[in-house]
Formats: sequence, structure tokens, C-alpha cells
Amino acid sequence: MTKTLQIFKLDTFKNEPNTDFSLDGEVKALKEAISTVRRDLGKEYPVIIGGEKIYTEDKITSINPGKKEEIVGYMSKVDREMAEKALQTATETFETWKLVKPEKRASYLFKIADLMRERRHELSAILIIEAGKNNDTFYRGGIILKNKIFSLFVILLASLVVSACSSSEGASGGKEKAGDTIDIRLSGQSPDDHPSTQALYKFAEQVKEKTGGRINVNVYPANQLGDYTTVYQEIGRGTLDMALISLTGELDDRLRLNFVPYLVKDYKDIDSVIGTDSYVFNKLQEVNNEEGVQLLGFHANGFGGIGTTKEMTNLLDLGEDKGLLLRVPPDDVFRQPMVDIGFRTVTIPFADLYTSLQTGAADGWSGGEASLNYLGYRDVIKYYYQTNDFFNADALIINKNLFDGLNEEDRKLIEELSKEMMAESIETSESYDKEYMEKLKEEGITVVEFSEEEVNKLAEYVRENTWPKLKERLGDDIIDELLKQ
Repeated sequence: MTKTLQIFKLDTFKNEPNTDFSLDGEVKALKEAISTVRRDLGKEYPVIIGGEKIYTEDKITSINPGKKEEIVGYMSKVDREMAEKALQTATETFETWKLVKPEKRASYLFKIADLMRERRHELSAILIIEAGKNNDTFYRGGIILKNKIFSLFVILLASLVVSACSSSEGASGGKEKAGDTIDIRLSGQSPDDHPSTQALYKFAEQVKEKTGGRINVNVYPANQLGDYTTVYQEIGRGTLDMALISLTGELDDRLRLNFVPYLVKDYKDIDSVIGTDSYVFNKLQEVNNEEGVQLLGFHANGFGGIGTTKEMTNLLDLGEDKGLLLRVPPDDVFRQPMVDIGFRTVTIPFADLYTSLQTGAADGWSGGEASLNYLGYRDVIKYYYQTNDFFNADALIINKNLFDGLNEEDRKLIEELSKEMMAESIETSESYDKEYMEKLKEEGITVVEFSEEEVNKLAEYVRENTWPKLKERLGDDIIDELLKQ
């Protein structure tokens, strides 16, 4: 028995093929689509409730962030009465929709997918203009945008199938039976060529090989299935299976434990501080289990730094205003040390970071190591400061019910491969730090490194000024235990 979408007898899932922009025809088609879309900009779009088009006086204006005089369109804005009408209409319509067979529901979505393929250049053009991307960026990264469209389609299809078929279990439900073939969706947040994503591909190959093809792990990099906050919640609910992401403190402050600033100061201490036998790992396992998530290990990415579009000359004047607006993850573990050092901060979704740096909505960002700055943002940053303010390690997690439902042999295999991934990543992350700092320099980006004495100055200042403030969020017991470590 094959789980998930077996009842439709679908072919093996494959990502939508990338558009090859080395072909003149594809480039021409996209440019023509951009021109066509631009001719239709500025239109008014209605709210549609129960098939009725409703135009309202209040509008939401969509603006091209890279060309602010260009209005993408005006969307009608709903009030409370209209929102309640939409909910009521949806509730009433569901009484007939719930009787529609899963195969019929899926057929509608496949038709939508066919239309999206036919109009892929038009859809891409809309995304380019609405996100303010330039052509050069899109030819290198626009494929990801189109894949996101089709990834959303896949998620929607899977959701409808699960909701309609209470008798058929997805990968995240039920006990594994002899002969079962299990399809696991593994979400990643880093670009395709990032070391952590490459490690996921290797992990997937090893799982397939060592289980004789019984367990198939499909990797979705570059936030294709959503940013890390969304993905974490979906893992806990069981609507996604597995991920290698930053743990989110939005559900529980303690999930940021491994990112306490200057918790790790040297590569030789990584395993003892966050390894599977450490206090940090076991505390995080306890907290993750409460959310329906099983922590398998970490992928070490390297020590964090700050990438900026403007020069900063007073970083070591601790507490003084740095004159920069810094994007930080939505958590005090990241925000507070930057505030204490002297930055103004703003929270922007990770998926929108590139555009924010490009348009000036942020002057820089904290939360990534040299490799991520190079692979994701070398086109927009001009300076990189190797502050070592935190050690960036993504968490490899899996839905707890799915993990507990595996047989003992498969659980041990996944745990062993997870430990191997972590060990290999620790060995290679130091060399990656050096390698990617050199690559940043080759791109014309100014890289500023600090001496051991200067890093210690930063660490002592943050521990003295920031750590006491984190007790309120993480708990006195946790911070006190870390100080003992």
C-alpha cells in the first residue's frame, strides 16, 4: 500500500521543470509577458463572494516596490459585514462541496494547474512587477517563484485529499505496516546550492537506499512550502512531515534556546553545547514534543554575521547608535542583542528579505552566516561583518506522530542519519565560513573580520547586558543552567 495520493493512481511526484532562460525564446516570452502585464496595470479588482463581484470605495493599493510610481492594481477592501457574508456563504456552500468525490475535486485542481502552465510567463511577470524584481535577479532566481506557485498547488491538492478522505492516511498519520511505502515531504529554508540543502539531498538518498525505496523523502528547498514559522506549525499539525529550519520562538520562547547570543564561541565546543547528549538538546526535545514535533538533530551552518547595504564604522562602540535599520528574526533572542549593541531593528518575513534590502526597507540583516549572505544576498549587500554573535544551526525536525508511527528499525535509521548529518556539518562549517567570506570578497563585498579580543568584547557586553533580559523569556532556570555549562 502506498500512502498519501495512491487513490488517484498518480505518477511519482516531480517538481515542475525549470524554465531554461539560456534559451532566447524563453527570455523573449517572459519579456513580452512583462510588457503585456504592464499595459494592464492600474485596474480595479472586486471582492468575489458566492460568484458575485463587489466593488467597494475603500481600496488596497498594490505598488511596485522597485518603482513606486507604478501601481499594480487597486483591490476592493471588505468591511466586517462583507467578511461575515463571505463566511456564511462558504459555510452554506460546503454542505454541497463536501459531497463531491475526492477524484472530482482533484480534477478541478489539475485543470487549474494546466492553465497555470499555459500562463506561466504571465504569472511570473506579475510576480516580478509586484515584488519589484529586476530581470537579472529573476533569470537567476525567478524559477523559484514559479516553483512556489506549483508548490502551493500541490499543498492545496494534498489538503483537499486529506480533508475528503478520512479513511485514507497521509504520511503523518497512523502506524507503519509491513510493506508500506511512505512519502515524506522535507521542507528546507535555504537556497538550492546552500550546504544545508545539499545535505538534505544526501539524507534523502541515504534513506531511500537504506530502506530499499520504502521511504521516499522529497526535498523542497528555498521556502517553497512556506517560511520557517509556517512550516514549523504545519509539522506540529501533521500537514507537513519533516523540515530543516530555524526553530521559531513564536510558539514557545524556549525554542530559541540554541540561538542564545554567544552561547557557542568556538567550533570545538559545538557538540558539547548543542549535541544530542547536551542540556540544550534535551531541553529543546522536551519543548518540541509539547508542540507535536520530534527533534532529530542540527545542521551546523557557521557563525553568524551582519550583512548590510551601507558601511558601519562604529560597531565596537557598544551601545551607541549605529545609524542602520537591521532586519532581525521575530524573536528577542535575536532582536535584543542587536538593540543593546546599538541598532534599530525591524521584523520582516524571511521570504521578503531580498526585496527589503533591494528597496531600502532595511539597511541590513542579522541572522545568517557568510554562506547564506553569499548565496542569497550577494547582489544586494555591500558589507559583511563577521561578528560571531550566534552559531547558526538549523533544526532537523519531524512530526512526532509520524516518527512514533515508524517501526523501530526505521526510527533508528533516521536518528543515525541525522547524527551523521550533524557531525559532517560541524566538520565542514568552519571551512565554509572561510570559503564564503572569500567568495564575498570576490564579489566586491567588503568583509570585516574581528580579532579574538574584539569578539570577546562583544560577547562580554552581550552576556552582561542581554542575557539577564532573556531570563524573562527563557526562564531563570535555563539561563542559570547555561551559565553553569
